[in-house]
Parts: sequence; structure tokens; C-alpha cells
Amino acid sequence: MWNDFARCLMLIILLAVWMSAPACSQNYNNKDIEELKKQQQTPYPKASPQPAPTPQQKKPGSTDSKGSTTLKGATQSKPASGKAVKKTAGSEKNTVNYTTTEGTIKIEVKSAKLDSRKGNQKPPVRKGAASGQKPDGESTPEPVPVTISDIPMVEKMLPYEKWKSEYEDYFFAHNNEKNISLEPKLIVIRSTYVGSVDTLWNLFSRGSLYDEGDDGSVYGHLSCHFAVDRSGGIYQFLPLNLRSKGAYGVNHVAITIDLIGSTNRDLLDNEHQKKALYELVEALMKNFRIPLSKVYGHYEVSSGKKAVPEYADLNDSDYPDCYSPDKVCYDPGELYMQNLRTFFGKKASKGQ
Repeated sequence: MWNDFARCLMLIILLAVWMSAPACSQNYNNKDIEELKKQQQTPYPKASPQPAPTPQQKKPGSTDSKGSTTLKGATQSKPASGKAVKKTAGSEKNTVNYTTTEGTIKIEVKSAKLDSRKGNQKPPVRKGAASGQKPDGESTPEPVPVTISDIPMVEKMLPYEKWKSEYEDYFFAHNNEKNISLEPKLIVIRSTYVGSVDTLWNLFSRGSLYDEGDDGSVYGHLSCHFAVDRSGGIYQFLPLNLRSKGAYGVNHVAITIDLIGSTNRDLLDNEHQKKALYELVEALMKNFRIPLSKVYGHYEVSSGKKAVPEYADLNDSDYPDCYSPDKVCYDPGELYMQNLRTFFGKKASKGQ
């Protein structure tokens, strides 16, 4: 009798194991496991103490969700200007030295001439300028500067030097060119709901899994040029002469700006953030001669060529001219962009 009971019990256990095996095997394949391992092995960057907010960035009675307006790892070398990184002309030709808490970082600036007397970058020469004319009548604009000095901001660059090969492969796949230099032709405004600028910077720096067209899910480093926090603080993540991976389809021509918020409604109600964004957009439009018609919301980019003629993607055979239906975006919202265009339209009508 006990032998029969033991046999039945053993059969029940074996049947339960057999039924659960297929379900487990469908959760992850070998590729998924390897990608997850790769992601888990990528450490978060060490955070440094936060500097005090500057008068220009701090608005009376306004803070973000954690009461902070500055980025971890930045040092306040010029409190009056709002700069968290001291930038000077390097001793070598075409270099800029960025002095941070981690020491002096020398960055080669192939994109802009340096005024040795002031350590400031001269504005780029645009097409049609007399000084940029070739003998044959064609103009040669100087490359794009690394940053803009029109408004106060915190310069906190992502470790983009480590991503050079990754970015070259990305733009070869999507645009058929291993070129990571940017000549801005449009501006894209996105929203991100990660909670804070610090969290966004860490996410970009660490890397993540994301969809890559025909390549499926891949591990890599997304990015943007600027982030604007809830209290109106502006942070620069990438040089303006470097392409980002922030607006799929137009990364080869776009300056990307991320807004920190919880919902599109939250963005609409945040006057401090909107004021800072408008100042940033105005400075970028002026510096790079980008018309208001070339300032887009992320939701418009996801519509593809019908909304943004510059959209280009050679790495998605199924949806080469727009985002796939499951990737359509809605940020920062149609009403948000209408308000922005109305604001600049009124300024233009007043001749400002």
C-alpha cells in the first residue's frame, strides 16, 4: 500500500515539473540573458556632492521633487554665472580645458576657434558670410561650437568619448555614414518621467536595453544635449558638435532637449521650466539660425516624414519613414508645442 502511495506521489511531482518547464523556457532566451548580464555588469557612476543652486537658476519658492536644482558631480567655480564647470582655453591649439572636481579634462575642439585673450569661442561663420567665401563663391561655415554662452547652465558632460565606436556604428546603420559630428538643422523637445536630472544622467551613463529597428533589442547608451529640471535649471549633457541618440530618426540633424516631469499636464503647469526652455530654445535658434518651423515635439518626430521631412532611417525595413505603431510617442504634447509656437510667434510679431 505504501509503495503504491509513493509511486503516485512521485508521478504527481514529475508531472508538475514537466508542466512548468515550457513556461520558464519562454521567459528568456540566451540572447536576453546575455543582454541582462551585460546590463547588470555596467556599474552606476559614482555621484559627487551637489553644488548650491545659482541665483539665475533658483526661482523664489521653486524646487524640484527633491529640492535640488543642480547636478551631482558639478563644482561651482563661477557662482555668479551659473556655470558649474570652469572652462578655459587650453595651452594647445583648438583645445578647451574643463576643470571639475575630478581634475582638469582637456577636450579637443575641432569645431570652433578660440579667442586666446578671453578664452571664449567665436560664433560660427554661416553660409553667405563674407569671411567664409571660397574663391569659387561657395561659403565654408566653421563647425559648430561645443556650447552656448547666452544663458546660464550647468555643464555636465556624459562620458561620450567612450561611446565613439558605438555611435559610429549607430549612424552607419541608420544613415549610412560613420559620422558623429553634428550640424544642427532642427530642435526636438522630449519629456522624460524619471524624476530628476540626476536619475536621467545616471541612466544615460549606465546604458540600457532599447529597440533598434531591424537589430531588435540592443544594449547601448541613449543621450540628449540638454535637460531642463522642474525648477528651471538647465544642464548640458553633450557638446553641440556631437550627435545624440535622443530622437530616433532625426539624430543626425537634431539638438535634443529633455524636460523632467511626471505627465504632459505637469509640464504645461510648470511656468519656471517653460521659461527656462523658451530661453534655451531662443538661444539655440539664434546661434544656429534654426527657424521656429524646425522646432518639433517628440510626438511629431514619431510621425516620421509626413511631419518632419528630415526623418531618415535605414535600419527599420518595416517602418523606414516613421515609428512603428507600438513606439508612437505623445510627449511633450500637442498643446505644449502650440503654447511654445504662440509665444515665439508673438515675439516675432513685436519684432523682438
